[in-house]
Amino acid sequence: ADLGTALNATYLTWYVGGQQNWFAQTNTTYDGVLAAQSGPIAHNEQSRLQTTVTGPGTLSFWWKVSSETGYDYLRFFDGTNELAKISGEADWALYSVSLDSGTHTNTWNYTKDYLVSTGQDAGWVDQVAWAPDWTPTMPAITATKYDYADRIRITWSAIPSANDYLLYRHTINNSAQAQLIATVTSPIYDDYGVVPGTVYYYWMKARYYATVTSFSGVDTGYRNLLAPTALAASKGDYTGSVRLTWVAATCATSYQIMRSTSADTNTAVPIIETGATSYLDTTAVPAVTYYYWLTSRKWRPEGMFTTPFSVGDSGWRRSMAATDNAFCDFDGDGKADPAVYQRATGRWMVMMSGNRYQTTTFQLGGAGYLPVPQDFDGDGETDIAVYSQATGQWIVLLSANGNNSDTASLGGPGCIPLPRDYDGDGKADPAVFHQPSGLWKIPFSSRNYALVEGIFGDSSYSPCPADYDNDGNTDPAVFQVRSTIMGKLGYLFAAQSPNPPVGYAIRSWTIGTSGQTVPQDYDGDAKADPALFDAETGLWSYWPSSISSTMPFSLTIGGVGFVPVAGDYDGDKKADPAVYQESTGIWIVRLSGRNYVLDTVVLGGSGYEAAATLPYGLP
Repeated sequence: ADLGTALNATYLTWYVGGQQNWFAQTNTTYDGVLAAQSGPIAHNEQSRLQTTVTGPGTLSFWWKVSSETGYDYLRFFDGTNELAKISGEADWALYSVSLDSGTHTNTWNYTKDYLVSTGQDAGWVDQVAWAPDWTPTMPAITATKYDYADRIRITWSAIPSANDYLLYRHTINNSAQAQLIATVTSPIYDDYGVVPGTVYYYWMKARYYATVTSFSGVDTGYRNLLAPTALAASKGDYTGSVRLTWVAATCATSYQIMRSTSADTNTAVPIIETGATSYLDTTAVPAVTYYYWLTSRKWRPEGMFTTPFSVGDSGWRRSMAATDNAFCDFDGDGKADPAVYQRATGRWMVMMSGNRYQTTTFQLGGAGYLPVPQDFDGDGETDIAVYSQATGQWIVLLSANGNNSDTASLGGPGCIPLPRDYDGDGKADPAVFHQPSGLWKIPFSSRNYALVEGIFGDSSYSPCPADYDNDGNTDPAVFQVRSTIMGKLGYLFAAQSPNPPVGYAIRSWTIGTSGQTVPQDYDGDAKADPALFDAETGLWSYWPSSISSTMPFSLTIGGVGFVPVAGDYDGDKKADPAVYQESTGIWIVRLSGRNYVLDTVVLGGSGYEAAATLPYGLP
């Protein structure tokens, strides 16, 4: 190390002289780091250390000597004037002197006489400080507010003659407790050691040699929060909501979710503020694309920190009308759950896919009640529900209300219960089809359950409602086999409308003749596909809406004694052909997400019917 470093005064120029030079060493120091020591001289020799300063000001230092008392000395001079000397075994002592205006040559000189050496025969100097008389006008300090997401920038006007600046920081307005965070030579500093959403107080001191000013005035600054990242909105994964997930932003205490039906951020409105990193938007309407953005937020006494918008993402809520997943998704994970119902006792058993297919039991219904599970409260979970054909009574366990029961009255003898989401509000409507007359009765949940009625079909038709046009509304539909000159043909008619019940347009398909109608979204385009299941042969045929073809896709599953229980069992947004055999309790599923490989499970058995079967007709 050089002498300037050893003496803690690199801002001064140091000279040495005599027979041996002073040098930096670590064995004998005042500050425990470094000090300067005189050179190893002989009798009648000297070792000098020297610097020059310009007054007025105060020069101070610590010194020490180990020598022959009264004969060998460490002396201090201002020019040729000896101001102080020490001899013998003198431990570290502070010496300070005020120097007037002008140039001062200051010298430390260790000298020996002609005879005798005792002790370590050396002198030491440490912690030299030259503090000129200097009282500059302190400039105002300025700290940025919100300007940067990764730092706070502090600036001030340069002070003439200043060697450097000392910057202090605290989270409260108390300079006495402030911590020194940086020493800089330019009047600017970028403080990266700050966290978002916290107010910091800054002060500055200027230094000229060893003279340090008092604190400047204070200013506050704060780094902006970062917006959360990796926002992802589900795209048809759930019938009850759009699921949002994101990665937390450091120090954010909450996130404001912004939503629009346009990709323009100027149209976005806040829908909720949450401290979590996920959210289920249950207010989203099925079959509508929504655009989402987030802002990070953190409260402070001066107001709320809020970031600009995050990178957005779009998502949409799956129409349960298209897939009828609400038939059997009792845990809301986007997968159909095998479920059975014992009519004699009213006992339900459901294998919850979201809980490793553990069986959960419920009690509702009994003799005279049919199972009619659907999502009646719009929370994305199928509700346990039953219907009495004798009385028209509906009883529902609402999952959104802690499975508390609710009742309704609609239907009666001759009426087939067909609960679906006919108005596209995400809630099933407890509708019935009076097969002898073809009368549909639908209480729209979006209209405070106002009853809408209409004739569509008759006793020769089988009802098969589903969302065939992907408008989010279940379309009343019927199927009939007719004799023509070309033989028997199957006709499916759907009453479609973007605003039910006004202005229905009738659409028809010509399909096969063998089997029961099992419309579901088999190709994943959010439109129900006409389909038939032949219980005699186990032939499953469907006409995908995504392909213009008169030929169906066909596969074989089940046979005599099996009933169709199609649903999206693997969560790939495509319905999987599936059947259930009551005599054995065997479920067989062809999983579309695994190239329609067969999978089986056992649930139920004798006396247990499938809780959600797709053939329609009077029992």
